[in-house]
Amino acid sequence: MAGHVSGVSTRITSLCKKAFYIHCNAHSLDLALQDLTRTSSSVSIALNMTNDIVNFMRESPKRLNLLDTLSGLDSYTKLKPLCPTRWTVRSSFLNVLLINYALVKNALTEINLEGGRVAPKANVEQFILSTANGTQDCDDAINIIDIDEFLTDDINVDRLNLELMMLPDYFSSINKEKKLGLKKITKISTVCELLNAQQLGKTMFYEYCKLITLYLTVPVTTATAERSFSVLNRIKTYLRCTMSQQRLNHVIIPHIHKDKLDLLDLNSVCSDFISKNENRKTFFGAV
Repeated sequence: MAGHVSGVSTRITSLCKKAFYIHCNAHSLDLALQDLTRTSSSVSIALNMTNDIVNFMRESPKRLNLLDTLSGLDSYTKLKPLCPTRWTVRSSFLNVLLINYALVKNALTEINLEGGRVAPKANVEQFILSTANGTQDCDDAINIIDIDEFLTDDINVDRLNLELMMLPDYFSSINKEKKLGLKKITKISTVCELLNAQQLGKTMFYEYCKLITLYLTVPVTTATAERSFSVLNRIKTYLRCTMSQQRLNHVIIPHIHKDKLDLLDLNSVCSDFISKNENRKTFFGAV
């Protein structure tokens, strides 16, 4: 994508000199998280320990049966393996372990009491202390700043809240005065049109206009075509594995462009489909 010889960014720049390359935000965040994890021994130890515990439970049908027995009549979410490359999957892996924390703890205690070769692997106390201390260390280290404090220099939040309270009445009055006939605002372009209808709008809703300007100038970091990879992962089912490539493409396109698909009239689509074939007319009936 970013190749200096024949990459997409180079080709676009050759057509539009003012265009500039923007790194994929998700990719940059993923790389930053990986580097952060490598430099934090607490995070590395916690991930390695949880991975060992999950693998220890999953690699033995006997231990999985023990989980089923201890859960009783209550169903529980199956433990997932730790993905070595995809961080989004790691979050679900940790969430499942936290949900089943009490169940896994009881199972490890049971295995530890039984003794044997596998007993040293089930170090319950170390697991509990490391998990608790690791969570507290992360909370203390992050110390997330409140969004209001973070945006103090950019947006006056108090004034913005007042403007938001006045905004519906202003839009309603402009709609009646200009006879626009708007019943519901669904596009950002409509909001800009209403604010530009009078100079008073920009002055009265200064912070709101500033917020819209920031929204409209946020660099786009993901192209529509790239979303097809995520879509393919979501529909990776038995149906996908047994369908042809042509049908798979046809399924992906409406899934990606759902906003346009929702605007279609299904009755007219069905009528058009039936009317193009005599056998369809006979089978479905005249439309």
